[in-house]
Amino acid sequence: MPLKILHTEYASVTRPIVAFIDKLHERHDERIVVLIPVALPQPLRYRFLHNHLEVALAAALKTRPGVIVASVPVPLRDA
Repeated sequence: MPLKILHTEYASVTRPIVAFIDKLHERHDERIVVLIPVALPQPLRYRFLHNHLEVALAAALKTRPGVIVASVPVPLRDA
């Protein structure tokens, strides 16, 4: 699967991603699987600072027919 980079001039990241998925779904009548990385920092107290994109993107895509959203946990370690 080729990597597609979306450039946006807006502060919102959700809108361009949803628009891209909608265009892709119009061209191809197949299921689309969206994998959203979920950062899991080692100190538990930092977890509320991460993953706001996951919540917004999952909410925007859950009403789209033929789109499957999956969260992928990504553990973060201290350097």
